[in-house]
Amino acid sequence: MDLEDLRDKLKRDFPAIKGYFSKTTSTNNTAINRELNLAAIQVAYDTLCIPHKTSVSLTENDADYDLNSLITNFLRLDEKGGVLFYDGTTYTKLVFTSPDELDENEVDWRSTDAGLPEKCFMEGASLNVWPKPNDDYENGLLIYCGLLPTEMSGDSSDPFNDMTHLKPIHPLVVLWEGCEFKKSQGGTKWADYDRLIKIYAARVQQFVDFKEGKFEGPHFPDMTKLPGYFGNFRSR
Repeated sequence: MDLEDLRDKLKRDFPAIKGYFSKTTSTNNTAINRELNLAAIQVAYDTLCIPHKTSVSLTENDADYDLNSLITNFLRLDEKGGVLFYDGTTYTKLVFTSPDELDENEVDWRSTDAGLPEKCFMEGASLNVWPKPNDDYENGLLIYCGLLPTEMSGDSSDPFNDMTHLKPIHPLVVLWEGCEFKKSQGGTKWADYDRLIKIYAARVQQFVDFKEGKFEGPHFPDMTKLPGYFGNFRSR
């Protein structure tokens, strides 16, 4: 589904959205395109459908690494793949932690001597490793993450960087935008939002399970035919 298909499906499945955008902007399609691009980012964030791994060099006594600067189109870490420390010979997976946990379990961790990194945590887009490295390590971190999708700029452009194997999850973009629309309406539409967001979460989990080899079916799950398909919202 390209951008025009997504826009048409959104208007078809959620007819009231056409009136909502015509009231708030004189450029109906432009506004919907913007919202669909934001929805594609959310789907990419939730599913990690654009996976990436890359190496980052460590600098002696430097604990913080800005992943927005170091990884083009960085979106978020893939906790399952994780962050691995490479000492030149062996890869060791770092343990995800938090400042609060370190405060509790590692007294004076902020002033701990440099050493071989054992744990890591995120602060915004900054990856913090502890202890800070005791030397320069070329390609000292192997980072698994998800990337930001390229913006759909024309009607013929597809979401998720035009990767054809991701076409089955294109409807998730429309579903997320439908959730946002119902939430913006408030009032009696909260029940619709509550149902839709649960359907969205279930479909995301089904895709993640498939990606990780847990999906039992022989084929990629059809995102339009899972239980709770939102076609019955078309009249609302």
